Amino acid sequence: MLFGLGLIGLLSRRNILYMLLSLEIMLNA
Repeated sequence: MLFGLGLIGLLSRRNILYMLLSLEIMLNA
C-alpha cells in the first residue's frame, strides 16, 4: 500500500513533499 502511495507521489509532481514522506516511511519500514 505504501508503495502505491509512493507511485502516486511520483505521478503527481506537485506532491513532491508527499512523495518524500512516502519514501521515508518505506525506508523506515
